[in-house]
Amino acid sequence: LQHFEAPHSFAYLCLISAFAMGIGYTSVGLLKETEKKKIQPREQHFSLFFAKMISLLKTNKMLRYQVFARVLAFGFMFVAPFIILQAKEKFELTGWIVGSFVSMQMVGAMLSDFLWGYLSGKNKNLLVARLSFVLMILSIALSSIAKTPWLYTLIFMGMGAANDGIRLSFQNLILIVAPEKQRPVYVAIQNNISA
Repeated sequence: LQHFEAPHSFAYLCLISAFAMGIGYTSVGLLKETEKKKIQPREQHFSLFFAKMISLLKTNKMLRYQVFARVLAFGFMFVAPFIILQAKEKFELTGWIVGSFVSMQMVGAMLSDFLWGYLSGKNKNLLVARLSFVLMILSIALSSIAKTPWLYTLIFMGMGAANDGIRLSFQNLILIVAPEKQRPVYVAIQNNISA
């Protein structure tokens, strides 16, 4: 961003990102998924799905807790935009610094995925969720005393790591909670309500 004039610098950055994402999408597209045979047929109308969702939430306590916990977990999104505004009051925010914060959030997410994947592979999804909650709370708490760009870099790395941990753990936990035939319905309920 420092070596090229805007908007060319952003165009180059976008092209590099698109190339990297293209490799990822191609890799995922080449995966072969086994056909699922034990699933319930889809409801023909949204009203039928909605009624089923209400019924499942009333009767399944674990699903209720799971969805409620996930909604709480993403509560940090209400705070995150204000952290950058707080940083603006403590030091001058250049385009390079803001770009670095966003990049460090992604770096934190990518690096933490090694730990989250390891723990998840050992069926410790609840531990991943708990560690992610703690990491998010610590990151937000650190923002209240941070005064330098380096501390804000750590905050954004922690937030990225926690965000990925929350996503991974709750996606895995819903598959554990859901009966095999109803997994698509449970995933849809969790994702729609938390969205």
